[in-house]
Amino acid sequence: MDTRRVLQRRFVVVPVWGLVATVLVAAVWMARGSAGSAGSVVLAVYASCLLTLIAVILHSDKPWYVFLVFLMQAAASVVAYSMVYAGVGLVEGASSVNDAASAFYFSLVTWTTLGYGDLQPPRPIRLVASSQAMLGYIYLGIFVGLLMSRIDRASPAIPKGG
Repeated sequence: MDTRRVLQRRFVVVPVWGLVATVLVAAVWMARGSAGSAGSVVLAVYASCLLTLIAVILHSDKPWYVFLVFLMQAAASVVAYSMVYAGVGLVEGASSVNDAASAFYFSLVTWTTLGYGDLQPPRPIRLVASSQAMLGYIYLGIFVGLLMSRIDRASPAIPKGG
């Protein structure tokens, strides 16, 4: 049997377990709450992204699977980071904000590297927010590249010359 097919079969649900583990790590971190240990959530998110990338490479012939895994990974990452922000709190002007809606909003704005600046992370987790922005930037670039590759393969060849 082909090695790629064996790996595909064994690696179908691994990214899903990685996503579940990421959200669980974030939930446990939020329950314990400590800005200094936010690195465990960041590592879980990055490990989950690596599993997703491996799954995408192995299943590149299944566009529905690639799209679904990428969408789930993006959602899990935004939620995991928002749990960190909700646990630590965010700075809005001179006051502190700890609600889940603001944390999710900040996480989504940071993931897309938009950065409005109305909310800011406190000093202990600035590197966490930076890691999310970097991950979102890389992740969206890979997603656009895969999407364009898929569109290029699906479009008919354009004849050369006139």
